[in-house]
Amino acid sequence: FIFDDHHIIREFEPFPSHHVIDLYVDKQKQIWVSVFGKGVSLYRDYKSTTPSRYFDNYSVSKVFQDKEDNYWVATLNNGLIYFESTSSEFLPIESNSHINDSYGFEDKLFIISDRSLYTLNVETNEITNIHTLKSNRFINEIFEFKNQLWFTGKFLYKYANGKFELEIERLCSGHTKLNSDEIALACSNSGVAFYNVENKDYIPNFF
Repeated sequence: FIFDDHHIIREFEPFPSHHVIDLYVDKQKQIWVSVFGKGVSLYRDYKSTTPSRYFDNYSVSKVFQDKEDNYWVATLNNGLIYFESTSSEFLPIESNSHINDSYGFEDKLFIISDRSLYTLNVETNEITNIHTLKSNRFINEIFEFKNQLWFTGKFLYKYANGKFELEIERLCSGHTKLNSDEIALACSNSGVAFYNVENKDYIPNFF
């Protein structure tokens, strides 16, 4: 669905028996719908009725558009794929096959694959391991907040000044930015929590 002022202005055709992993709206207001085992569907705008489909047998976890308007497609079973905006070809990047998320930050592409955080040098395609968590921990989402990278997963982590650090020991499956200092965290088995990254106030079990 697409909402405007709490009203539904567009309902997309359903994806029967398929799990939608992620939605991404790029700078051109195109909508990328990532579907488990069925690739990604691209709607040119919210009025489009027939999407373009790519990677039919792939499980796409994330589509990201960088500052040069090129696209990075992370998959759960076929690694990372790069699409240059001036080209018509998707190019596979040699990487781990299972990629949860990717995000462009400080002229690097950050990639998470289960327990590990990597950076990709776009010019050389060289991948560097930044940090690997203990065997019972994982990270599944990257987001930018207050000029730092943050990660949800087994716990909430952040990457600042070249260091990957544990922020709070709470199981976090997702986030929403509330204001300049606060985020809301979707915490498995404990509802929604509020966290102020400046004064470290944590308010659990809001719902």
